[in-house]
Amino acid sequence: MLRFVLLWLMAVTVSFSGITAATVETEPKPAPTQPPVLNVVFLDQNEAQTADRVLTMADIQALPAAEFTTTTIWTEGEQQFRGVWLSDLMTYLEVSDGTIFFSALNEYMIEITLAEMVPGGPMLAYEWNGIPMSPRDKGPLWIVFPYDSDQKFQSESVYAQSIWQLDRIEVSR
Repeated sequence: MLRFVLLWLMAVTVSFSGITAATVETEPKPAPTQPPVLNVVFLDQNEAQTADRVLTMADIQALPAAEFTTTTIWTEGEQQFRGVWLSDLMTYLEVSDGTIFFSALNEYMIEITLAEMVPGGPMLAYEWNGIPMSPRDKGPLWIVFPYDSDQKFQSESVYAQSIWQLDRIEVSR
């Protein structure tokens, strides 16, 4: 009889520990320590979403940083920008082909080809003159070019690609 009671107690203990483990697994995950600033969506040929990545400012700042000083048509005098080359961001996101669209909080959307995304070209800036940018100041992310470094960056098409308040990237494959 004692043997039966011990087996019964063991079975009950194992049953309840399984319920407890299942309960623990269904608890919500803790909120990220930083809010997301950039949503990256991957689409197939039929425009169906196949995956997405949500990046925080810490994720972006963990990538190799670049900086340059240039003038812009939206500001007065030289401005210093710090951020990550779009080419490095695409490498991080494992994007090697496809069409890449960038859109802003106000739904303004542009396309930049992978061929245009080279070091020394477009940068995803997160600091402007050493200060993180707020949405009121074209932030938190602004695609900028080293406009003064080459005349090819001083065209209406490049200025149109200089999207601020960037919050979404769509990669169509």
